Amino acid sequence: MFCPTCFQKVNVELQRELVLDFEQLPGVLQEIASLIGPENAMKIAQTYGGVRLYVPKRMKPDHPLAELVGFENACALSTALGGLAHLYIPQSHVLILEARKRAILNDRSQGMSIRELALKYRLAERHIHTIQKAALKADLAAARLAQETLTTTNLSKEDRHDR
Repeated sequence: MFCPTCFQKVNVELQRELVLDFEQLPGVLQEIASLIGPENAMKIAQTYGGVRLYVPKRMKPDHPLAELVGFENACALSTALGGLAHLYIPQSHVLILEARKRAILNDRSQGMSIRELALKYRLAERHIHTIQKAALKADLAAARLAQETLTTTNLSKEDRHDR
């Protein structure tokens, strides 16, 4: 995905070998990322995830936000979001779990064994099986929904044709 401010390909490194596309960030983090970059948005999510964040209208160099993302970035946030209502920052662990799940499924599709995945991601083999099974169920549900939609559409066309 491309960052809207710098128009460069952006992946946010979450944990060892896990990346998150800019597009996968929740709304408020996408807005923050567009102002100060995805890496800094994730720093904010990791620090303030699950709580409300107030961005002051006038940023000071010793403000915790300035210390976290740098004074220049904090000023950019202050200019765009300063003085508004408190922003609810989503918890970063949900983003990390989703990115890990996608990485596991990708590695599995590339031929890695359950054992190798368990060792790589420091999970139980049973948990890898659970992730794989849930993904398979989701794929089957999506396929059924697509089939039902196609069938309904075809029936509607036949009804119109008969009239």
